[in-house]
Amino acid sequence: MPLICDMSSEFCSRPIDVKKYGVIYAGAQKNCGPAGNTIVIVRKDLIKKETILPVTPAVINYATVDAAPEQMYNTPTTWSCYMCGLYLEYMNTKGIKSLEDMAIQKSKLLYDYIDSTGGYYINKVEPAFRSRMNIVFQMAKGADAEKKFAADAEKAGLIDVKGHRSVGGLRASIYNAMPIEGVQALINFMKKFKDENP
Repeated sequence: MPLICDMSSEFCSRPIDVKKYGVIYAGAQKNCGPAGNTIVIVRKDLIKKETILPVTPAVINYATVDAAPEQMYNTPTTWSCYMCGLYLEYMNTKGIKSLEDMAIQKSKLLYDYIDSTGGYYINKVEPAFRSRMNIVFQMAKGADAEKKFAADAEKAGLIDVKGHRSVGGLRASIYNAMPIEGVQALINFMKKFKDENP
C-alpha cells in the first residue's frame, strides 16, 4: 500500500526520503513560493494509465500531467511557477540542512518562551509532535484575551496570528521566509502584552 502524505506545511523545510512515499503533495505557498502552486511528487508506478480510475478528474489525473509538456490539460500560472523557481534557486544556495537548522532554531525560541510563561501562554501539543512551521498556542485567560492579543498584534505589525478557524487559539506561522528577527519581534510583543495584561 503506497504511503500518501500532505507535506504542505513542512515541504522544503527538512530533508525527506522521497522513496518512502507513493505520493507527496505540497501547497507551495507555505515554503517554496506564492499561492497558486502545488508540488506533487508521484512514484512512476502509480501514474500508469491503467491504474487511474475512470472517474478521476483530468486536472488531477497524474498520467495526463506526466505527459506534459507534449500535452497539457491546462495552462499553469506562469508567474507563480517563475517565483517558485526563484525561491528554489535561493534554497539551493542555502541548502536544505541549513533551512532545517533555522526552522529548529526559530521554533525552539518561540516554544521555549511560551513554555516559560507559567501558563499565561499555553501550548498543548506534546513536544515530540510540535510543528516547526506553525506554532499554536492559547491563553489561560481564554478567547476574549486571544481576540485582544490578535487585534493588538496586528496594530503592532504582527499580522495573522489568529488561530485556524477550526481550532481557534493563536498561531504563529514561521515558514522558511520568516527571519529569526520576526520570531523575536513576536516574542517581544508577547512579553509586552503579558506585562500589560496580567
